[in-house]
Amino acid sequence: CGVLVLFPLGLYAYDPGLYWEYTACWAGILVLCFIVYGFWPTTVKRPEIRQYGVSAEVLRLLYRVDRTACNCLPSLHCAVSYLVGFFALRCGNMPGLLRAGAGGLALLVVTAVLLIKQHALVDALAAVPVVAAVCLLFCR
Repeated sequence: CGVLVLFPLGLYAYDPGLYWEYTACWAGILVLCFIVYGFWPTTVKRPEIRQYGVSAEVLRLLYRVDRTACNCLPSLHCAVSYLVGFFALRCGNMPGLLRAGAGGLALLVVTAVLLIKQHALVDALAAVPVVAAVCLLFCR
């Protein structure tokens, strides 16, 4: 999730105006998601881990730390990742390698939360209209 934290700093360095649009969109995503969570809280039932090994233990630790997988729809992980990808495409001042890296890492975040069963596919898909709505509202 480091890309989700570090990307705004890079965006500010290359295009401060775009950074403020990103920040407004990010805040809009939080507001919309928390409104949905308030009216329709959701959870994800996680599968039992039957394998053994380092990766299985890491996943068990994640499940223990994040005991209740609640307020999953729409996924904030996915929404912010989509937002990073969208703004990486928009920031023409940022070097192409950084833009591609940010977009690629954002895609990996979405893939990871789906593969480790932190979110279901519907959670990831529900984040798309949220991002589209805030971008239509706050982007020039």
